[in-house]
Amino acid sequence: MTVQRLVDDHIVMYFLPPEHKKSLKGSLAKYTNVTVAPGSQWDEARDKAWQRLLEERWRREPERIADIEDAVRDTIAQAQTL
Repeated sequence: MTVQRLVDDHIVMYFLPPEHKKSLKGSLAKYTNVTVAPGSQWDEARDKAWQRLLEERWRREPERIADIEDAVRDTIAQAQTL
């Protein structure tokens, strides 16, 4: 897991170790009847899920995302001057 925080004019990222090494495969099976085949069907489902998540976040937090984008641009610009 990664935790990101905006600190002043830069982003700080913390990488946390997993809580356990046990596989979670099938742990949500009782909550759905949807199955996705490996390969291209899985790739398409994953891409759609990410797209939906991003669209939701853009609707909910446009100002916050814009602030983060600005901070990232500033950080890149500062790094390029070093």
